[in-house]
Amino acid sequence: MVDDLYKAYRKVLAQEFSCSALPVDDALVRLVFAALDGLVFQQTALGGADNTRDALSRLRDILNGLKRQP
Repeated sequence: MVDDLYKAYRKVLAQEFSCSALPVDDALVRLVFAALDGLVFQQTALGGADNTRDALSRLRDILNGLKRQP
């Protein structure tokens, strides 16, 4: 069940990448999903919403740097 759930999440993430002019690369999708999954786990287990917000901001900066130029 977890594998199917994660596949569904990665599929949606890949669709969002496509809509956002990001490369739809399976390795990149897995990497970003793993980062998001880890951040959710850490915030759930340890708290620290500020840390999560900061990390998400940095992830957005990284992804924006990967956007395809029109």
